[in-house]
Amino acid sequence: TIYLKDDLGTAKCGACFFGMSTFYGDTQYGLEIGRTDFSNVSTDQFGNTSIVKRINARNLSMAVWVDNTQLAFVDKNLSDRLSVPSVYIGADQGGISNQEASTLYGIYQDYSIVVSYATYSILNIRFKGMI
Repeated sequence: TIYLKDDLGTAKCGACFFGMSTFYGDTQYGLEIGRTDFSNVSTDQFGNTSIVKRINARNLSMAVWVDNTQLAFVDKNLSDRLSVPSVYIGADQGGISNQEASTLYGIYQDYSIVVSYATYSILNIRFKGMI
């Protein structure tokens, strides 16, 4: 049961997500935050430009330290999440302290795992936000 309360007006909830969480590793510094604009900008043959303003979607790219004993698990789990909208949250412990900036609802575009060290690897992952 979820209760929303607003003493000054009508309480609203934009989205509510339920599910199991999965920990891959600690998010590192270097988080990239961006936006994709879906507006339509066109210029006619006389140089007149018109803009139809549309919504935009947030995108993230991050590096995550992954324990080498978890590589097969992470690869399989991400494979299972292909094209499945999910909430992704950058972990707090490794370097990113602002979880709001590192949280996104969407799908991941691609990932690669670089086995760089004897005990841990680096998961590079890009997320495409959904509107």
